[in-house]
Amino acid sequence: NVTACQSTDSVSILFDFKECGTGVDENSMENQPVFVYPNPNKGVFQLQTVEGIKKLEIKIMDIQGRVMMKRNFSSINPGGWIKDIDISKLANGVYLFKYKADNKVYTQKIVKK
Repeated sequence: NVTACQSTDSVSILFDFKECGTGVDENSMENQPVFVYPNPNKGVFQLQTVEGIKKLEIKIMDIQGRVMMKRNFSSINPGGWIKDIDISKLANGVYLFKYKADNKVYTQKIVKK
């Protein structure tokens, strides 16, 4: 430095991760026509439908969006039903459970431990 003057400065950057999305638009658990439990699970979980669902299409996708499982159900009891879904052959991790119930699409995260 020719003038022998020195200076330092700093910048602080604050990230508010509560405002950042995960990239997955999850529906609120309220008013969903299908419940998934237990979540997390060890490879088998149950789907439980509410009354009035006529058709159900499910997809389980990895976080890259690859479809790992796809099933269609068309003869659902109008009073609701419970169905076991086995994902024990999938690796442990986070998956997206996307389903279409009577032409409305929902997305939820599921965890296999």
